[in-house]
Amino acid sequence: MCGRFAQALKLEEWIDHFQIKQTEIDKVQPSYNIAPTQMVPCIIYRDNDRRVEPMKWGLIPSWAQSIDVGRKHINARKETVKTKAVFKNAFYHRRCIIPATGFYEWKKTKYLNQAYFFTLRNHTPMAFAGIWEEWQNKDHEIICSFSILTTHANKIVSPIHNRMPVLLSSECFNGWLDTSRSDSHFIYQMISEDSMTSYPVSSFVNKVSNNSPQCIQMCKDYFQNSLFH
Repeated sequence: MCGRFAQALKLEEWIDHFQIKQTEIDKVQPSYNIAPTQMVPCIIYRDNDRRVEPMKWGLIPSWAQSIDVGRKHINARKETVKTKAVFKNAFYHRRCIIPATGFYEWKKTKYLNQAYFFTLRNHTPMAFAGIWEEWQNKDHEIICSFSILTTHANKIVSPIHNRMPVLLSSECFNGWLDTSRSDSHFIYQMISEDSMTSYPVSSFVNKVSNNSPQCIQMCKDYFQNSLFH
């Protein structure tokens, strides 16, 4: 699964990499420790343009009775997203891209769970494939929410975890956002695993309220402590 990630991108990176108008994202703030239920800027296609809109992490289907349902749906499996009732409507009608600096996973060791950060070698933004929905509460307020698609882990992630986000290549941004397309071979074109890297980070990231560049800094003591090997 993907349960925590960083979105510490500069404004210029949003504009250049995702071809977004500057006026639409001038209030985006870096975040180094994004967790489920938080509001996250996501890219959607609306009015013939790519736009950024804040969404709650954890998809709430339009027919849900409570907003709390979203806590169960932070991820959608690539293998079943087209058929699972809670996700299939969003897959066919509302797809999004979630920009990221990278994501975290934890490896269980004898003494503790060691956090790792996965990012791209060339320091360009990642693009998670996502789906989103609109839900209306009893006060008729519209809440947009999303799930991150996951797939089997590649050779970079598999030593730590068996699942990872679907990481879209820039060539298929249009195909993913265009909901008139459902050709999985086209819209799921993923980045090369060789373009990824990972490294251990400190337990500072374990606490959700910790949100600073320290979250993504390499754990310097890791390689000096044989307990973790």
